[in-house]
Amino acid sequence: DNWGRDTFIALPGILLASGLFDEARAVLLGFARHQCTDRSKPEWGRIPNRYRNDTDVIYNTADGTLWFIREVWEYLQYSRDMTILDELDPVLDLAFKADLSLRTDSPGFLLHADADTWMDARISGNEPWSPRGDRANDIQALWYTALRIGSKIAALRGRPEQARERAEAADRVRESFNRYFWCTERSALADHLPPGDQGEWLRDFSVRPNQLFTLSVPSILGTDDALVDPSRAAQMLENVDRELVSPFGLFSLCPDDPLFHPKHENPEWHHKDAAYHNGTIWVWNSGPYVSAACASGDPARSGLLPPKAAALLRNEARMTVASGTLGTLSENIHAECDESGEPVLSGTWSQAWSVSEFARNVYQDVIGFHPRLAEDSILLAPHLPADSDFWSADLRFGPDWKLSVRLERVLDTAAGQAGIRCVARWTTDNPAGPVPPLALNGVRIVPDTELELFFPVSGVLQSPAKNTGRIWCTDPFPKRELEPEWCGSVRRKDFLERLILSNRMNIPNGGPQAASLEWFFDSDWFRKKYNTRLGLGALYSRDMTVFRLWAPTARSVSLVLYPDGNDAPPSAVVPMTAGSLRTGDPGVWELVMQGDLHGTYYRFRVQAHGIVRDTADPAAKTCGVNGKRSMVCDFSRTDPEGWNTVRPPEVSSANDVVAYEVHVADLTSSPAWNGPSALRRTYAGACHPGTTHRGVPTGFDHIRSLGVTHVQLLPIFDYQSVDESRIHDPSYAAQVRGGLFNWGYDPENYNAPEGSYASNPSDGTVRVRELKNLIASCAREGIGVIMDVVYNHVPAAQNNALGVAVPGYYFRVDSYSGAGDDTASERDMFRHYMIDSLVWWLTEYKLSGFRFDLMGLHDVETMNSVLSALRAVKNDVLVYGEGWDMYRGGKMIGASMIEARKMPGIGFFNDAFRCGIKGSVFKEHEGGFIHDGSHRESVKFGLVGTVYHSQVHGHEVDGTANPNPWGDRTAQTVNYTEIHDNSTLFDKLVLVEPDRDDAYYTRLQKTAIGLVLFAQGMPILHAGMEFMRTKEIPSDVLESVPDLYDLYRTKDGTRAFSHNTYNLCDRINALDWNRCADKQDLVEFVRALIAIRKAHPLFRLRTAAEVTTSLTFIEAIPGGDHQPGGGHQPDSGRPHAVPPAHSQMSPLIWRIDSGLTVDTWQSVCLMVNPSVKAVSVKLPECVNGGSWHLVSDGDAVYADLPAVSGPDARLEPKALYLYADF
Repeated sequence: DNWGRDTFIALPGILLASGLFDEARAVLLGFARHQCTDRSKPEWGRIPNRYRNDTDVIYNTADGTLWFIREVWEYLQYSRDMTILDELDPVLDLAFKADLSLRTDSPGFLLHADADTWMDARISGNEPWSPRGDRANDIQALWYTALRIGSKIAALRGRPEQARERAEAADRVRESFNRYFWCTERSALADHLPPGDQGEWLRDFSVRPNQLFTLSVPSILGTDDALVDPSRAAQMLENVDRELVSPFGLFSLCPDDPLFHPKHENPEWHHKDAAYHNGTIWVWNSGPYVSAACASGDPARSGLLPPKAAALLRNEARMTVASGTLGTLSENIHAECDESGEPVLSGTWSQAWSVSEFARNVYQDVIGFHPRLAEDSILLAPHLPADSDFWSADLRFGPDWKLSVRLERVLDTAAGQAGIRCVARWTTDNPAGPVPPLALNGVRIVPDTELELFFPVSGVLQSPAKNTGRIWCTDPFPKRELEPEWCGSVRRKDFLERLILSNRMNIPNGGPQAASLEWFFDSDWFRKKYNTRLGLGALYSRDMTVFRLWAPTARSVSLVLYPDGNDAPPSAVVPMTAGSLRTGDPGVWELVMQGDLHGTYYRFRVQAHGIVRDTADPAAKTCGVNGKRSMVCDFSRTDPEGWNTVRPPEVSSANDVVAYEVHVADLTSSPAWNGPSALRRTYAGACHPGTTHRGVPTGFDHIRSLGVTHVQLLPIFDYQSVDESRIHDPSYAAQVRGGLFNWGYDPENYNAPEGSYASNPSDGTVRVRELKNLIASCAREGIGVIMDVVYNHVPAAQNNALGVAVPGYYFRVDSYSGAGDDTASERDMFRHYMIDSLVWWLTEYKLSGFRFDLMGLHDVETMNSVLSALRAVKNDVLVYGEGWDMYRGGKMIGASMIEARKMPGIGFFNDAFRCGIKGSVFKEHEGGFIHDGSHRESVKFGLVGTVYHSQVHGHEVDGTANPNPWGDRTAQTVNYTEIHDNSTLFDKLVLVEPDRDDAYYTRLQKTAIGLVLFAQGMPILHAGMEFMRTKEIPSDVLESVPDLYDLYRTKDGTRAFSHNTYNLCDRINALDWNRCADKQDLVEFVRALIAIRKAHPLFRLRTAAEVTTSLTFIEAIPGGDHQPGGGHQPDSGRPHAVPPAHSQMSPLIWRIDSGLTVDTWQSVCLMVNPSVKAVSVKLPECVNGGSWHLVSDGDAVYADLPAVSGPDARLEPKALYLYADF
């Protein structure tokens, strides 16, 4: 077998370093002749991975061709045999043509299959044991190097345009590589990018030796063409030193990685290939490490072989004569030594790669010989072991040339001189013949003449080491735990194979360790050992602050202190202690710092699974700009004036609430808001009184005037999407998409207020104080504040503080939110975290309740625990949320509306009622009850508050996961027909029935709002629906952003409406106070309906018993032609119709009597006519012989409540009528 990749890697140390250039040439030409030239095949242009003969060739590798190109260039540099290009030039051209045209993506990366790198082992020939995505770092380093070489060869062959094109392609790869693979926050290089659109930010940072190839492979080009700059290279080497380097080689995976296998061959526990690239040492990997260590070492020690590199080479030299097969090196070594400390050899005991890299390191790194004959130069850069006195070598190059070098240690303390003296002599087989001019380190060298060079060494040159009697050199290497608690390979049989075949490794959720640590975190052992109820975060007192972080899988944690909340460098880094100083709780890292630290900013530096990262405190209560730095805070210093007297309003039931959902910025972002410009889009502006537009109140005063009892604020916790440092940047605010505006459903710091609404987001006290002032202002007006919370997901677990502190713990492998990584509320420590967070908000900020985003993704037990903990603080706390049935993971019972009966006291948004009224939110042109009388049972389901009612038929209720009664209390239903999600009600009306006049849409709007406010349960209105809020996209915006998504268009395509404005600009999202002034009739109508609901308990029945006793649906009975209403309903002259019995278009009529409810009204009767025609119906009999009084005819609310003169009622089209009997 002729193996391509293996041969090319082995070629420099086996053939080139030893001067066997004819053999090297034959090898290269032999592989070139088997290049795939059939364009119809997927391997077109590739050099074989293996060939036996002309008919037995395979190409299953992405890097074989790239190694081939590199070694062609290295052969040229060693041999100066330019004639080989006559045969290889077309081979190289085809290789580049194929890869550039077929296998590159837009950033310029070379794409490949999961197992097409050197880590190519597969389970039974199928699933990769070590999948590396479609853009691995070593493949890109080889691709970059190949492009540079291709450019140089094209220039040598006189093709400048081709040289330029390849150089530009290489430039693009280098720029993209540094952008996508390097992570400044981790100071680490990604191993690979996963496939798909998200791969460029869902990077895999598994610590593997592959990163070394990004330093060693391009080194053949010279320092000017390095792929990675020196500072990053030094950081990479530091990471490799810390995590991978051992006395006998580099682990193929960091020992702290959950997939690490300490033994290669351990058949009782796993197949050997499971460990092959997941911990097992590959001896040849020492080669790129030694090269990188020499190239990236401390400049003060240049000329010296770094200690670990020196020890590795010594141990490899020892192995060639004392271990395994004499005179050679094995393919693999177990990561774990045997009991006596001896290396355990495995794999092939005589491996060309291993021998080659050892030899190459001696020639190219210790002696430092780098011929550059394509440029007529030689580079000599020796790195002698610190304890060596003398080295000499005969170095072969060119057409039978030889460079003899003597390297001697110089230590002249008297002269203050320390370094390496080099004497070099070039000899040729034909001294009389012509030779080209050659430069050695930039100095002209002449054949048969000695040239002396001196390499100063600033570091200390040691005396030669004495024989200590130890066989192996182990001192420079850190001691490592190779079987940590989370190492599944030694605790679960066939751990990796089962994990891979379960497909859970392919689910890009929860962060990189979520799947591999699932067994560990879900074990009873873990819970018993590590769960804690200690307070976490920065526990402040005036005398000292206790810092605590729960990080049970961390190897080390330090506290990093900063003088400000912006970008000042750290002022101190202080190691933390594992285990609480007071209780000794394992898994908790603690540090006590004396003094008053209020206003001090900090982060935690966590080393876990091979990565060192700085992160915000997951328990931080406030923070600096963009939430990156947490702040120690004395919260008593954040209280606004009069805070101690602030009391949120109390309610005896959620039925008594009329909630109003609003975004903080929307209240003040419109140009028509005339408050101080400095307060626009802020907490302070949202409660600023006295603003008007065209004589009507705006902003805070508008809310006050409506009479709502509570405001539900869209997320006010610190979220990720908005750059708080740019809140005063007009260009940022003007961005149509992805600028200053966001709804905020992308949590960053769960316990800190959002900074973009603060006047100074850099000061952690300001955001707290200004939010408190907003809440206090609401409370003084009798308005409670409900906080929209998003504990169900974060945008990306691996970048969230929780995911950094304990990678994989707080998140599920299965994600159903569609918005990032789902949290694992069923795990004890996240449940505790969630409850502690909610209790903190409720207590410190005097809130009235919480609306839970995607609540169905939490578990029933957690939600009940949440309610219990919150009621211990505030007995009337409101807890409700989106109970959509989304969870399918099977590990817990989701808190969806299906399980509503298991969660009494928790409310659920009524999607059946929402869609029943106006039509499905997912089918933009489909109408609902107010359009065509459809979905009647869904509307009735909402009107009765989702409790049992004999006249509501569950099998006809649609638009919900649970058409059955949700419980015995109506407070469990949250009634609405417009909210921030989906189209506004007005936009939906236009989409369903385009080209109607404004009066028609107004009538529909009033009817829909009336249904919500007169239904049993808790109603919530969306800000602006009382003046027909629209999110229509102006034509100029559509033209400027043609790829704008989440749009619904009218059937003729002339108008576009956004149904998801989460990241669109203020121009789309701001509350339009000019429109409010235009629609004051509708505003007044809504204001009156709210007052009616608040005044009359008949609309706030609490129990199923009350509803079944008091509320009755009545069949519409045709009436006569006279006009009821005491003169308030003059004949419009329009025709009216008799409603057919049981027709979809017949009016919906229900009455509510006060049998079990005390109300000043004996009964009410409500009638909704969904028809486009007026109808006449019989009014039901009043209780005790009373008479009906018209309260509203769907257009207006009558203060004088005129009595109805006859038994019939004429119902105008699309109107809701309300009659009262008192």
